[in-house]
Amino acid sequence: MESSSERLHALDAVRAFALLAGVAFHALFPWLADAPNNNGGIPEAPSPVAAAIWYFLHMFRMPVFFLIAGYFARLLLERRGTKAFMKDRAKRIAVPLAVGAIVFPVATVVAFVLGSLVSGMSVADVLALWQTPSDQQAQTAEAAPGGFHFGPLWFLYYLLMFYAVAIALRALISASDQSGKFQRGTDATVRFLMRTGLAAPVFGLPIAAYYVFKWPEWAAWTGLPTSASLVPDFPTFITFGLFFAIGFLLHRQNDILLQLRERWVPYSIAAITLAVTAYLIAGPTPRWAPYLSGAELQMYAAAYLLVTWCASFAIIGLALRFLSSPSPARRYVSDASYWIYLAHITVVVFFLQWLHRFGWHWGIKYAITLAVSVPLLLLSYHLFVRRTFIGAIINGRRYPRTAVPKGAKVSGAFTGRARAIMSRT
Repeated sequence: MESSSERLHALDAVRAFALLAGVAFHALFPWLADAPNNNGGIPEAPSPVAAAIWYFLHMFRMPVFFLIAGYFARLLLERRGTKAFMKDRAKRIAVPLAVGAIVFPVATVVAFVLGSLVSGMSVADVLALWQTPSDQQAQTAEAAPGGFHFGPLWFLYYLLMFYAVAIALRALISASDQSGKFQRGTDATVRFLMRTGLAAPVFGLPIAAYYVFKWPEWAAWTGLPTSASLVPDFPTFITFGLFFAIGFLLHRQNDILLQLRERWVPYSIAAITLAVTAYLIAGPTPRWAPYLSGAELQMYAAAYLLVTWCASFAIIGLALRFLSSPSPARRYVSDASYWIYLAHITVVVFFLQWLHRFGWHWGIKYAITLAVSVPLLLLSYHLFVRRTFIGAIINGRRYPRTAVPKGAKVSGAFTGRARAIMSRT
C-alpha cells in the first residue's frame, strides 16, 4: 500500500487537471452555436466538433474537482483544526474570490479592447463592437437574482458554502454522536457502495430524478448547473455539494479511495459508453433552453449523472495508478494551476479577439490560443506569483527564489523557459 503522501501526489495532479481543463473548456465558447451573451462578445462560425469537446469536458471537470476538494477539506481540518482551517480557507479561497471578482472582469475588458486594436480595428470599431454585448450582459445581471455575478470564479463561492456546512455538521455530529454509531454507519455505507460499484447509481440517480421531476428549467444539453449569481442556486448547491460531501467522507477511509486504482478501466468504459449515449440523445447542436421530455429526458438525465460519477472515479483511479510517485514538474503545474485558472479568461480573451479577424479553421485558432496562453500564464505565475505575496495567498506559502538557466525562452507549450522553470523548481 502506498503512503498517504504518495497518494496526495496523484490527487494534486487530478485537481490541477480539473482546473486546466477549465482553460480548454472556456476557450471553446466562441464556437458554440447561439451561446448566451453573443458568445462572450467573440462570436465565431459554430463548430459541432468544438461543441462536442465542450460538452464532454463539462461532464467531469467540476465534479472531480469538488470530489477532490471535499477530500482535501477534511484532510486539512484533521491536520490543523477548525480555527486554522477557517483562517487558511479565508486567505486562499475568500480573498482570491473577493479580489478576483473585481479585478479580472476589468482586466478582461482591457484584454478584449487590446486584442481588438492589435487585430487592426479602430477605437470607434471597438466601441461599436463592445456596445451590444455589454448591454446584454448588463441586462442579464440586472435581471438575475442578486445582480452581481462571480463569473468563472463561482466555484470558489460554493466552496466557501460547502466548508461552512461541513464545519457545522461536523460539530453537530461530534456533539450528538458520542458513541460514534452514526459515523460508523456512514462509513460502512460508503464502504459498501464503493466496493460493490453501486456508488455511481446511488449518488447520481437521485440528482437525475430531481432534474427530471423537480427542475423544469433544466437545459439538458448544458448538463450540470453552474450559477455565478450572488444568490445561491439550489440545483448547483446540491449537485456539487454531494460530490464535495462524498470526497469529505472518503478521506475517512483512504483504503477505499485507493482501491479506485484497480478499477479505473471499468469506470472508464462505463463513463465513455454513457457519455456517448447521452450525447446521442442530446444531439450535436447546443441547446440553451429545456427541450427534452418524457422517457427521452429520463434516460438522458440518468446517463448524464452516471457519467459524472463514473468519470470522476475513473480519473482519480487513473491518477492513483500512474501518478502516485513524486514529480517536481507535476508539483509545479499543480501549484500553478490555481493561478492559471484565476487569470486565464483575461489572457484567452485577448488571443481569441486578436485571432478573430483571421478566416482560419477554428482548430487552428483554438490551438494557438491554448499553446500561447498557457505558457504565458505559467511564466506570469513564476515571475509575479510564486515568490510573491500573491503566491503566499493562493498557494499557502511563498516559494524561495531559484536559479533559472540563462537564455531560456518560452517557445511552445512546455519548451524553453517554461520547461526550465518547471524542471528546476
